Amino acid sequence: MAQPLDDEAIHAILTRAAHLDGQSQVDRQILEKSAAELGISPEALKRAEAEVLAEREAKADELRFQAKLKSEFRENLIPYILVNAMLIGIWFVSGRDHFWPIYPLLGWGIGVGMSFFASRDRGAEYQRKFEKWRAKEQRRQANTLRDRLEGQPLPSEEAEALRELN
Repeated sequence: MAQPLDDEAIHAILTRAAHLDGQSQVDRQILEKSAAELGISPEALKRAEAEVLAEREAKADELRFQAKLKSEFRENLIPYILVNAMLIGIWFVSGRDHFWPIYPLLGWGIGVGMSFFASRDRGAEYQRKFEKWRAKEQRRQANTLRDRLEGQPLPSEEAEALRELN
């Protein structure tokens, strides 16, 4: 008895079949024709396409945000290591009595540790920061698009997307 296929398996099978058939990509006409043959309405197809593209964009945004957090951590870690190595060197050549570099090591280390955990956390605070960052990025992209297209008439779809972002 044949096992039921989940969405991921169906996608993988159709992609592989298209590739084996010599089609590197399934174009829009084939997608619409296949949906019609399966009894899927054009409205449902359009909505599904919008949802999939939005999910992909959200995932790409999240990956960029995670890269930003990791970059911020490295930006905190490198000066911490260099400055504290220098302080330990000063302590070493100046007599090595009371280990005073421990104070900046611990004080600054708390901040670096918090930066490390912030770059790894995926809780509610992470989600809030991600949404704030994403909104800021969308505004920045909208402003860039507006600056680039200033003085040129916008196609109706782009104008509507620009209005939604603002």
